[in-house]
Amino acid sequence: MAKRLTVFLILCLLVSLFGCSHNSPQSSVSSSAYALCATTSSYSMAESEDGICTSFLGHLYYADKDNLSSWTPVCNKPNCDHTQKALECDAKISGSGFYLQQNRIYYCDSDSNYGGSYDLLILSMSPSGGDRKIEHTISFPSQEHVLQWRNCCLADRMLLFCACMDESGTFHNYVIQVTPEGDQILAEGRTENMPSFLGTVTASEMVGGDTAVLYCLDSDNGGFGTMLYRLTESELVPIADTANLGLGDLVNCDMTGAYLTGNVLQVYRPNDGYYDINLTTGAQTKTMDVQMEDSWGWHLTDQYILESPVLFNRPEQRLEIPAGPHSMLLYDGETWKSVTLPAEIAQISGTNRLFPNCVTSDRVIFTFENYIKHEVNWYYLILGQENPELVPMCSMKFDMYE
Repeated sequence: MAKRLTVFLILCLLVSLFGCSHNSPQSSVSSSAYALCATTSSYSMAESEDGICTSFLGHLYYADKDNLSSWTPVCNKPNCDHTQKALECDAKISGSGFYLQQNRIYYCDSDSNYGGSYDLLILSMSPSGGDRKIEHTISFPSQEHVLQWRNCCLADRMLLFCACMDESGTFHNYVIQVTPEGDQILAEGRTENMPSFLGTVTASEMVGGDTAVLYCLDSDNGGFGTMLYRLTESELVPIADTANLGLGDLVNCDMTGAYLTGNVLQVYRPNDGYYDINLTTGAQTKTMDVQMEDSWGWHLTDQYILESPVLFNRPEQRLEIPAGPHSMLLYDGETWKSVTLPAEIAQISGTNRLFPNCVTSDRVIFTFENYIKHEVNWYYLILGQENPELVPMCSMKFDMYE
């Protein structure tokens, strides 16, 4: 399965990001500041000097930084409605996450969508939409058909989790990494039935900090959604079984808002406090008390923490939001500051919650899904301000029946 992927060096080495147009200048902001947007959004967003790109319902959108209230699909085709039914829309993008690099967007898709059969593809497209090119093909044995797959983008590689049916009708399941040096199988297993869960990484399951891998490819590699693995250059090394530590299942949102640093997972416990849990020894150290009752704490970065009853939390806590008004606090590494909330967020109740979607070089971007109106409302909070405020940004409509 290994093969040289010379052009793929462009995809993986995220040294500097460029804007979402062909003539955008190289960023004057540090690459690490721009990379934060990609990593904290699990590569569903990308920041440049002039603007931000995001994938939304299978389409790529762009907004200038000086007008984040106006997001447009990167498609200039006349009469295109940019829906799932518009198969030739220039803004269409597939896979879980994308890279913005060297003025190209890179993503993963199935070969079957491009006249092929069962392989997986790395494609690139123009940040302005369209101009798609097949950059690389990840091939599988001829007797195996890929029936289920997921990709996870990381800073220096892409991970693919795949389930292939072989000639006997059983499933050969893989964890594959794709780097400039080629593809490499990191783990594999076999099951009689198609696995209900293949794999993911911590960032995709709302856990920040260092990357850990989660997979379940056969019946012998640990409990469902509980074993974390550290990713090295050539293998996956077990860290800990989170169920044995009483932390639950990562794929069930049991560690939402946690933060991983090495072998230490920083977690929040409602009406109690913030704890550092050593995944190797199981030792737990309380680092701070909670600031609000019946709230949720979310580690955004190694510096910033949010706490509020309106934040998305682990479902097992069943923290219903009572009638408002509600408040929010931001920890900047030294002090807690009160965040001014817009009325519609301060007064929300029920189960719909505010979700911190990503951290850019200067702000946190949030989403709030309104299923009654079939729209997603976006907000931002500027970091580093003495009096932080959650500001409405825009709304995007969605149709579950498109």
